[in-house]
Amino acid sequence: MDPINTRPKDLMIQKSINLLALRALQCKRILDSVGYLLLFVFIIVGIGIGLSAFANALLWDKWWSLIGFLGFYISIEKIRKDKLFLKSVFTSRTNLALYLGLEYTLVSLPLTIAQFSFGNFYVAISILCTAMLSGYVATFLGNDIKSEVKSEVKIIPLTYFELKFAVESAPISYLIFWLIGFLSFMHIGVFLFWIFMVIISIQNIFMAFETRDMLHWRPSFMWCKFLLYAKGFTIITFIPTLLAFIFHFEDWQILVYGISCLYVSLLLALAFKYASYSPMRAIGQTSTIASIFVIFMVIPGGVLISLAYGIIKYFKAENNIKSLYA
Repeated sequence: MDPINTRPKDLMIQKSINLLALRALQCKRILDSVGYLLLFVFIIVGIGIGLSAFANALLWDKWWSLIGFLGFYISIEKIRKDKLFLKSVFTSRTNLALYLGLEYTLVSLPLTIAQFSFGNFYVAISILCTAMLSGYVATFLGNDIKSEVKSEVKIIPLTYFELKFAVESAPISYLIFWLIGFLSFMHIGVFLFWIFMVIISIQNIFMAFETRDMLHWRPSFMWCKFLLYAKGFTIITFIPTLLAFIFHFEDWQILVYGISCLYVSLLLALAFKYASYSPMRAIGQTSTIASIFVIFMVIPGGVLISLAYGIIKYFKAENNIKSLYA
């Protein structure tokens, strides 16, 4: 398409299509780094919990979905860093508002469609109009240049290198994620889903690369590292887990199984990291095999299969680390 002979309206449409295609590529890149099998597990668990949540949603106040969208909108506006880039693409504030409104309208479609299916037409139209209006409001927000200097989270000691590195890269997001855990006791499915998200985050936290001088090898390195992080994640999940046991004690077997999956996932993440660890190269992406064993943990009793393989990889990792310091 020749930009000289293109009408402004057609150029606006072409820019919007190209940017949405860019968003799709960004999503693909995220999936490539996380692992498609973990996405598959996420979908399976999400469908199971979603069916229960769908049944309970009929009992909720229908206007909560609008409040939920506003909360999501504020969160996105808080963390997005592409406003200056978009302003360089759309020189007109009106065009920028239209594009941002399109983005937020697409994001709001699941809520809008759900409310239409419930017969809550006024709520659905309100969400749709709010999404379109939010594009105009967004043109006045977040246009300043933000510092890219990583903020230190002093409450996390340096011994938790991987966790500290991950949290400092997105402190607000991790804080919100942790605080959500305090509300997960309201439904056992929500708590289990939160634990599942912690398991996924564990697989990604240990992707952080460390050089040989950062390793601080010691006898029984793997066991010491596992105990260290087991203690850390016990502290992180203690209060949400305690509340879940208090309010859902009749389902204590399921809760115990979920917590067991958490610690087995930690063992797997450490074992896979150090079994193939080399100070000369970083790990490219989450191991596909590790993702498979996360899937096994979703199946009742599958945690035992994952534990057995994790123990095998544990000894391989211990020998690998020893060989670097022989």
